[in-house]
Amino acid sequence: MVKGYGKNLGTKLIAIFLGIILWLFVYGQQNPLNTPEFTRTLTNIPVEIIGANRDFQYIVTPSTVDIVIRGSQDVINSLVNREHKATVDVRGLNEGIHNLPVSTSLSGAVIQSIKPNYITVVVDPILTQEFPISLRTVGDLEEGIVLKDLSITPNTIILIGPKGEMERVSKIEVVLNLEEIEESGKLSVPVNILDIYGKSINTLQPNISNAIIEFIIEGDLDQGEFPIGYKNLQQGLKVTLSPATVKARFPKNINRDNIEVFVNLEGLEEGTHTVLLLSNTEGVELQRETIEVKIQR
Repeated sequence: MVKGYGKNLGTKLIAIFLGIILWLFVYGQQNPLNTPEFTRTLTNIPVEIIGANRDFQYIVTPSTVDIVIRGSQDVINSLVNREHKATVDVRGLNEGIHNLPVSTSLSGAVIQSIKPNYITVVVDPILTQEFPISLRTVGDLEEGIVLKDLSITPNTIILIGPKGEMERVSKIEVVLNLEEIEESGKLSVPVNILDIYGKSINTLQPNISNAIIEFIIEGDLDQGEFPIGYKNLQQGLKVTLSPATVKARFPKNINRDNIEVFVNLEGLEEGTHTVLLLSNTEGVELQRETIEVKIQR
């Protein structure tokens, strides 16, 4: 009787031992204590737009988010060294301000949180609009010159851009510096897109960058280019003038063939000198006052 009981006891102990091993195995599969989890924050992840319509502009604020992930050390280390992105879906949105959820997906890790998890998206329609070009002059014409006519080609500009930026446009202008005008002609000048404060707007796409200003001037003076002569050069020397001609303006009642422009070289030795330009005719306005002369044997 005792002998049979001992035999049953051994069998029971073996069964209990095997049961404990099986339980530990199953528990270990469900709770792998040897792979602890960690958290890590991925910062400044760019937010990309999904479903954009080319007829709208989308302004995302903020443009980056932080993502907190949880997983094993190996998984986290592999994710830290990759490029990641978050997305926001704008499909079907109309003009206005919208608060939208941010989404992301990371293989192998649990996304614990996205900060912020909602961002602001401003939807602005893209417009095409035509504006007139105005002309502004600066400086003064030289005495005796009158500006008779001015024209701009083209006289309008077409802008493409978001509605919010288009509404900032106060005027489109070109600027003509009158001090640069010596005779009738044409100039290509940049077109300026300005807001109400006179500051440039660079966020719109124009169909032209420059316009042509054509101007006609009249005056009491004629103008021309004259050769420069010299007087009183010492015997045995030769001279080189730089420049050899000069532009000048003169009264209309003077025959240009009678106008003489020259330099006086009296007393000058070999070398390079800066000398005064002279004219034999009263009322002649020379474009420059001096030239360089090089005297040598």
